[in-house]
Amino acid sequence: MRFYFGRTATLTFFVWCSVLIVDYHNATGADCDTAKTTKDIVECEDLQLKNATRTLSDLHKQLNRVLTMKQRKALEKAHAAWLSYREEHCDSAALLYEGGTMETIVSVTCFAEMTKERVKQLRAAFKLWLTAPKP
Repeated sequence: MRFYFGRTATLTFFVWCSVLIVDYHNATGADCDTAKTTKDIVECEDLQLKNATRTLSDLHKQLNRVLTMKQRKALEKAHAAWLSYREEHCDSAALLYEGGTMETIVSVTCFAEMTKERVKQLRAAFKLWLTAPKP
């Protein structure tokens, strides 16, 4: 699937990629700080994605314990929409590098960063429920 990016969207994307590269060097463990090959970088980013996915899953489990059935269904619906958006967004970002070594790096980095951001969003949105005393 191909997407058209306007000049503003393309510029925003490149700025975003620059931030990701800087964040990559600041936020990863010691082994990943020295990663130079595509394989090593992808493995490090994949580890970031796995950790973020685990955190997101744990957060959903925690929320499911305190939300009503109606709230859980709404969260599930929103989560399904977010998963679809994340996939389409990251796939379109990676297509800018189709066939090149950066394609996989951009894809996995995008998935990891968006998952981390989703965790932050959910924690902020449900802070009251997560910190309230349990009955």
